[in-house]
Amino acid sequence: MQANTTPQSVSEPIGGAHHCIGTAQAVLDIVFHHLHGRCRSHGGRLSDFELAAAKADLTQGLIGTTSLFENIHNQCMMASGPTATTTFAQGEILSSLLSLGSQKAAERVFSLQLCFLADNWLNLFYKGFSIFIQKHVSANSEQRLSRAYAKSARKFRQGLSIRRYLAEEDVQNELRNCVSRFEKSEAYDQMVARATDQLNDYVAINAWKVSQHVNEITLEQMKEFLRIFPHEMLALLEACREGLDC
Repeated sequence: MQANTTPQSVSEPIGGAHHCIGTAQAVLDIVFHHLHGRCRSHGGRLSDFELAAAKADLTQGLIGTTSLFENIHNQCMMASGPTATTTFAQGEILSSLLSLGSQKAAERVFSLQLCFLADNWLNLFYKGFSIFIQKHVSANSEQRLSRAYAKSARKFRQGLSIRRYLAEEDVQNELRNCVSRFEKSEAYDQMVARATDQLNDYVAINAWKVSQHVNEITLEQMKEFLRIFPHEMLALLEACREGLDC
């Protein structure tokens, strides 16, 4: 049984909360555009009566924006289809991005483990890897990436894609910082050993959900993965930053 090697497109629409955020932002834009216009026409201020009238006008005006919300709905449904992946699920953004940027390396290095558990093993590996990074490499990385997602959602709305998100400066800085910490250093071997032990523990504890059989990661496998991982992640980040197909 092999892992799913079909790459996830970084340019196509994706499922996620940004569709709802985009809808909310669109409504806010409509409301405040209308209120600013009413205020200008009433000397810069509105009474309770005038605000009620403005609300009535806006409610009536929304009838003319039905196509806007139908378009948002259609985009949301397309991105939330049965084959869509929610890359930016709460609490799992870092693990999703690590997988997106280095799955080819993982499939090469951990082929033995994938023969038994395939994608289930990869999911456990990357969740464990993201926990390791937040403990030993970049604390609060998930929170910073989550804030960057909310910011990008307001900026791009339903048009948000993985590539657009990865091109954002905050995201680039965070992921590049994570990658840079895996460069060779005096403590590199200790980091490899710690990562191996902690990932084996995480997979062993959680693997009962998918299988009773788990093959442990070896030090040599982890060392090889961490050698390749930074290059693949940086290549993806650079391609997204340059707006290239990646």
